[in-house]
Amino acid sequence: PSAVGATAQGIPVLGDSSVVDGADAVAVPGLVEGSTFRTNLGVANLGDSDLGVSAEFLAPDGTPLGSLAIAVPAHEVVQRNRVLRHLDGAVPEAASVVLRADDPDARYAAWASVVDNRTNDPSFRLAMAASGDELVVPAVADVRGATGEHWRTSMDIFNPGDRSARVSVRPLPGSRYSGNTSRVELSIPMGSTVSVANVMAELFDATGSAALLMDVLEGEVVASSRTWQGDDGSVGQGIPATTMPDDLQSGDRLVVAGLHESDDRRTNLGMVNLEPFAVRVRLKLWSSVGDEGPVQTITLPPESLTQRNAVLADWSEPRPATGWAEIEILDQPARVLAWSSVVDRGTSDPTYHQAQVIPAE
Repeated sequence: PSAVGATAQGIPVLGDSSVVDGADAVAVPGLVEGSTFRTNLGVANLGDSDLGVSAEFLAPDGTPLGSLAIAVPAHEVVQRNRVLRHLDGAVPEAASVVLRADDPDARYAAWASVVDNRTNDPSFRLAMAASGDELVVPAVADVRGATGEHWRTSMDIFNPGDRSARVSVRPLPGSRYSGNTSRVELSIPMGSTVSVANVMAELFDATGSAALLMDVLEGEVVASSRTWQGDDGSVGQGIPATTMPDDLQSGDRLVVAGLHESDDRRTNLGMVNLEPFAVRVRLKLWSSVGDEGPVQTITLPPESLTQRNAVLADWSEPRPATGWAEIEILDQPARVLAWSSVVDRGTSDPTYHQAQVIPAE
């Protein structure tokens, strides 16, 4: 917290698909340590037995940096603050980490929190299994915000495998997008991490906002991003690269909770259409006590990001300070994602929340 607002990170409620089962490896890219940033690493043991987790750290060029053994009692959480300082030898400035449990029956979750030392703003990064499938980063940006701040997105792509990986990335543009929309290929050597400081400018010579589609052509990768603003210290939100969602059927709903609109906070709502055809959805707002709000039918353009800034401001007075949104699929099956970004008006710090799917009854 600060005298004029707060800094925080969005931490998702994890379903079964995000819980690590057994001794399969998961990874987190983009760990940093130094005067400007630090990284904490956490493990939550969801099982009935004590758990041992091996954390193996690799430099951006794939050089092994060492390992740590993390013991986690049953149903407890263990966190290693400034985790890169726990390694033997010189403290690395950057790394990615691979985690493996010692028990094939283990159930746990792991994460990193990358903290800006100048603002104490954290960004959450969930440990995930490497994927050879299509991935989606639901929002990237190089754009001026509501109060003139410069938002941009950095991204880390980690190849934890034993062979080279290759990915192809392209933007799914928002309404303010201006730039290249062609695919860009990136190669990630075995054990290495490719970091892009400004996704929009460096990969697409673009400004505005978009979602990002990543096709893994060879190997398997884990990717994460941070959308941030600031010069002498930054605030931002971690946005993961997720696997391509299943089709939503007509009547299925995406629900985004925790919307805010007040003197302290505002909320932007994003909807990503991953299909090559337009998709109609019904956006309905609710107050946190169940009062019904505005209803709109929206056509999402093909392969695009649609963003509604200060979404609760669409509500006529008296406007609720908190609420939630539901986005209902109206026509044919379609792959759609939705998210919110709750922005502190004092610090401009955003927190990212991804929508949950509620199937039609």
